[in-house]
Amino acid sequence: MASEKKAIGECDMCGFQYPLHQLKKNSMGFRVCPSDWEGAYNLQNHPQNKIPRVHDDENIRNARPDEGDTYVTVTTTDWLPPVYP
Repeated sequence: MASEKKAIGECDMCGFQYPLHQLKKNSMGFRVCPSDWEGAYNLQNHPQNKIPRVHDDENIRNARPDEGDTYVTVTTTDWLPPVYP
């Protein structure tokens, strides 16, 4: 039986062997080596669960003053073909 200092474990991601004290549990419960460990991601501190800090600049570049609406009056007889008797 191996003592705790000399115990060897296998990384569940890459399959390499490491001393057991170097392997950490990731967010899915696998024992992984330091290079495969993704950090302390879980439901509370996962990047997708955080509010992004995005500054939305609402200023409009080269804004033009409102000149008002321009209406064109078109009657229905203007676009109908002529009626011949």
